[in-house]
Amino acid sequence: MGDCGIDNTTAGSIIQMAILGQTTKNQYNASDNDYNIRVQLNKQDRISINDVKNLRINTKNGTFVRLGDIAEIKLSSGPTQVDRVDRER
Repeated sequence: MGDCGIDNTTAGSIIQMAILGQTTKNQYNASDNDYNIRVQLNKQDRISINDVKNLRINTKNGTFVRLGDIAEIKLSSGPTQVDRVDRER
């Protein structure tokens, strides 16, 4: 990803926003009610692993690349819990 000008933090933020969503700092006001604005892909566009592979990530030079073209995307298992001892993993 570094060859494309994309760091892991940027890619992770885009994936998180697309799949889990992210609340913006803006609000929508209607009838004296304030509503937070959440940015997220439509449910039907975030179901399969291919949806993740097809995410477009913007590079530092303003172009977009498909995530599946610059990273290996696969299903796997990971730890269900991270234990910390003295604030270390």
